[in-house]
This record gives sequence, structure tokens and C-alpha cells, in this order.
Amino acid sequence: MGHGAQTRLDGILPVWQQGYAELQGFYQEQGTPLGDAITYVLAKPGKQHRAILTLLSCDLLDQGVRRALGVAQAIELIHAYSLIHDDLPAMDNADTRRGQPSLHKAMDETTAILAGDALLTDAFSWLVKTCPSSWGAATLCRMIDIITELTGSHGMVLGQLYDSHNPDIQTLLSAKSWVLVSREELNTILARLPAPLHLPAVINLYKTGALFASCLVMGFLAGGGESLLRCDTIKVLRLVGFKLGLVYQMVDDVRDMSSDYGKPALRDHDLDKNTMPRIISSREVMAFAGQMLNRACQDLLTQDLAGPVARDKLENLVWYINQMLPELRVSET
Repeated sequence: MGHGAQTRLDGILPVWQQGYAELQGFYQEQGTPLGDAITYVLAKPGKQHRAILTLLSCDLLDQGVRRALGVAQAIELIHAYSLIHDDLPAMDNADTRRGQPSLHKAMDETTAILAGDALLTDAFSWLVKTCPSSWGAATLCRMIDIITELTGSHGMVLGQLYDSHNPDIQTLLSAKSWVLVSREELNTILARLPAPLHLPAVINLYKTGALFASCLVMGFLAGGGESLLRCDTIKVLRLVGFKLGLVYQMVDDVRDMSSDYGKPALRDHDLDKNTMPRIISSREVMAFAGQMLNRACQDLLTQDLAGPVARDKLENLVWYINQMLPELRVSET
């Protein structure tokens, strides 16, 4: 990740690498066709941004990142399941993922569907079995409530459906189950984008932003933020997570237009998906993404966050966000 990465993440990466190895070992030891299928997927780990963001958010309270390791593992399993299902013929119909055949190509479609089902189910089992005793039942229930709300039928999965069906913007905005961001926050986000981009922006808030928001909120709560549940810090982290997911998807869609980043180039174009680079130029998309990322980072650095939040840890989080999106590098102070 460039100069300073080792110093910035020296308390994070070893913990996560151990945690990921635990996940791999769990499935390798099963000795079943399903365990073998999941082992195949986990052998190519990808960037693991969501897990690291979870640990960095936990680290804001400087109480030790191991408190959030089980959360990071559960989120990684959910992310893996979503990618397996995204690649299926009924959805993106992608033949490759991370430089190797997609699971349904390497094995078969039935195995891929069931492997995704197993990963989603196992994520909650993992969260329950690994939670620190200091959490208590209330914190564990709160964690489960957050992740189900943001990744289930009100969040990420609904976004996957919208991504496949291209509904009109009014259908999305009139949904009775809207739980992502407040209407005021949504209007603020959309006001900074041209009207033709509103539909893909809202879809991206669902399908990508919701899981990023889960990372930042759940990581913070795992770090000891349960007592700060109603403070502005939680609200800021949640909103920043949604904005980060939106920006990340904007950049990923631009990458898809030009080269292969783990899936066939122009895949979204071939599937006639409503992505921003199909509406305006890639240069314009990147300009809007950069502006939005800058505002999100400033939200983290300038708002009156809760007293226990360590300033240097906050700067680490912003630094990592920059590492995720080097095309959009913004100020870290």
C-alpha cells in the first residue's frame, strides 16, 4: 500500500491475517463438497477492505482491535457470499472472479448457490461464537440487528435486485422500507449529482454502501461504542460508510469500462446496467466521486465526534480510505 502502510496498519494487519486464516481453516477441515467450494473461494481473498475498515473503526476507541475480529470475519463471509451470487448466470453471469473461474464455473451452479447460502448463515454463527464476553446480550443483539437491516431485504440484497432490474427512481425513493440514510441526508447527496445520476447513486447506496456502513458502525460498537450509541459519532460513521460505498462503486464502474479488475472488462456495459459511466464520461464520474470522498473524509476529521475517539486513529481511518481509492487521493488532515 505504499510508504507508511506497515506503520499505519501494524496493529491491524496481523490480527486480520490470523482471523482470515481461521476462516480458511474452518472450511478446509470440513472435508465436504460445500467446505471445498468455500475453500476455493477463500483461497483468493481479494482486497479485504471491509474487514480492515471494521478493525480500523474499532480502533478509534483505542481498546484493542481484537474486540472486532469476529465482526470483521462475519462481514467478510457476507461479502464473499454476495460475490458468489453476483457471479451467477441469473445475475451478472461472470465467468471469472479475482483472476480465476467463478465458483459456478469451477464447480457447478447448484454448489455456488448453496455455498453462498452457507456463508451467509455461517456469518451469524461466527458472530455469535466469537463475540467477547464483555459485550453482553444487548450488544450482540444490536450487532445482529444492524447487519440484518443493512444487508438483508432492506439493504444490500435489495440493492442487488435493483441493480438487476433497473427500476425508475421514484420507485426507489417511495419505498416504505427505506432505512439507509435520512431523507435529508439523501437529498444532500443527490443534490450534488446531476439528475440522470440519481438512479445509479441510490442503487449503489443499497448494494455497496450498506455493507460499508455496517463495517464502520459495527466496528465502532465492538470497540466499546455501545455507550455512545445515540451520539453523533455513530451517525457520522454510518453516513460516511454509505458515501464511501457509493464512491467506491462509482470508481469500480469506471474501472469496469477500461480494464479487467477481477471481472471481464465492460461486463456491466454488456449487461446493460445503469451505471454512471454509461451516462456521463468517466472523467466526470471521477470528478464527482472525488468531491464526495473529500466531503466524507472532512466529515470524519472536522465534526465534533465523541470525546473517546483518538485523533490519530481517526487520521489512520482517513488514510486507509485514501489507500482504497488512490485515483481520488484527498487531504488526510
